[in-house]
Amino acid sequence: MPKKYYEALEELRIMNNITVSDLCDGVIDERSYYRYLSNDRDASLKVLMRLLENIKIPMISFLNYTTHSRTSDGSADSIRFIYRAHVRKYDDIEVHYSNVKKGVRPDKPFNIVICAYILHYEFKINKITLEDYSKRSLALLKLLPPENDLFTLPPRLLHYFNTNQTDLTILTEYGTSIRDLDFRLQPLFAMNIYELYLRIAALNHQFKVPYTFEIYDKLNTLLGYFLNRYYTVFGYVYGSYLEYSKGNKDYLKPLLKYFHSILILTDTREIKETADFVKLVFNVNIYDLLIEDIKTTDFNR
Repeated sequence: MPKKYYEALEELRIMNNITVSDLCDGVIDERSYYRYLSNDRDASLKVLMRLLENIKIPMISFLNYTTHSRTSDGSADSIRFIYRAHVRKYDDIEVHYSNVKKGVRPDKPFNIVICAYILHYEFKINKITLEDYSKRSLALLKLLPPENDLFTLPPRLLHYFNTNQTDLTILTEYGTSIRDLDFRLQPLFAMNIYELYLRIAALNHQFKVPYTFEIYDKLNTLLGYFLNRYYTVFGYVYGSYLEYSKGNKDYLKPLLKYFHSILILTDTREIKETADFVKLVFNVNIYDLLIEDIKTTDFNR
């Protein structure tokens, strides 16, 4: 099997948050795996199939990903950039941003996602205006096939989010598609899609949008596959959001867990953004709520 298949396998390993040890378990030793990655040493189809079994990806899906959906350069750098752009982890994003921007062309769905996140990042750091973002983002959307899937939804949701759209019909259409996503090939994209959708619904106070509760359950399911502080913390706020939407008076409980979680953050920009988000959704001041919670906490227990 050519080296490119092992490069694709490595991308999927990273995206599924699987260690090399777990990937290779019972199949080959780790040193052999890295040799396949670094040169064109032949590996049997049987070995590749067994490795894919370890990350629960069917061969037909893997071949489709390798042929149609991979980045132009086959680099995991693209995944690292998309992750950082989505969670606003900007402290070490520039090197990945520079690398992916050099050669990416919107010639396939995966690359259009990368281009969409490049625009998203440039807009968030005020490198481009809202008018410029909207114009260039719409041009990207015109390149997408009509269906809503793991590769077409991220650019569409980013555009919807950044241009402050409030069309409930469109949001419902997205929810219908998101409910049926198969996240195995692209768990990172799926996490981003679920999180963006819930964020848009919450900011627009569209508590009764169809499939919102199902999508929240999917987000929680994925947390078991893709443990990450950012997504776990936001799981708390969406839990409160859904309890709030159902009229549950105890909706503040998961929200308080969320607030305590962000206390460990050192990024003041991220703390401010999350505080602003909670204020918009719940009309609650994060800092007042924390102070009140501390006052009523029995530290002697």
